[in-house]
Amino acid sequence: MTAVTSSSNGAAAPTAPLLTARGVSSGYGAIPVISDVHLEVRAGEIVAMLGSNGAGKTTTLLTLAGELPVTSGEIAFLGSTSRSSLYQRSRQGLAYVTEERSVFMRLTVMENLRLASADRDEAFALFPELKSLAGRRAGLLSGGEQQMLALARALARKPKLLLADELSLGLAPMVVDRLLAAVRRAADQGVGVLLVEQHVGKVLKYADRAYVMRRGRIAMSGTAGEMRSRMAEIEESYLSRVARPDEAAGRQRTARPRRSPDG
Repeated sequence: MTAVTSSSNGAAAPTAPLLTARGVSSGYGAIPVISDVHLEVRAGEIVAMLGSNGAGKTTTLLTLAGELPVTSGEIAFLGSTSRSSLYQRSRQGLAYVTEERSVFMRLTVMENLRLASADRDEAFALFPELKSLAGRRAGLLSGGEQQMLALARALARKPKLLLADELSLGLAPMVVDRLLAAVRRAADQGVGVLLVEQHVGKVLKYADRAYVMRRGRIAMSGTAGEMRSRMAEIEESYLSRVARPDEAAGRQRTARPRRSPDG
């Protein structure tokens, strides 16, 4: 692991991490995908997770969320070592927006919010256009509107920790900026965020820190500013390869409808 260390700026001592991974390994059945992953997320910060397709980013989120079992190492959530499942961690304050649209397509916008016990006023404050769409089925929304609903469902429950996988996938740049700005506001209000994102330059404008994954391991870490200064190195060394066959095979073998983590 090539760590980029940051200098002290005289700020107050940081609080204990909301989420910590210590030497975590995981995968799909007998197929290992991530190995010896060390990371942490604290309240009030956005931590970006970068890497090429197949580097292990989604597998890492699934493992941290409790959807995939840890094969070695340990995960601590809210200060306690945890092997609890996704729905149990959700009840403790974890929200997870998957790389698929995390909405119920046959339900209306309002029904999606109600089912997640989300504060509808908070959701509409985040994305005002959802109010006029409250009676429309989620399956009839645009891709951007669906992702706004998914993020609003998660944040309007006032989680302690948000895990988000590729919020920007297939969306217009203006929509991506609005989604990331909403995540930034949530972090500024105390939510810890771990965010997988393909638009590296854009996400580093909103993030506080970042990890770079390569072949299932953390290869680099540092502040967002330090990462921006090494963009050429990151793009050339870590973002220019295709998906690993073992992770692609693992995803295919385990593909199934996923539980909604925020409902």
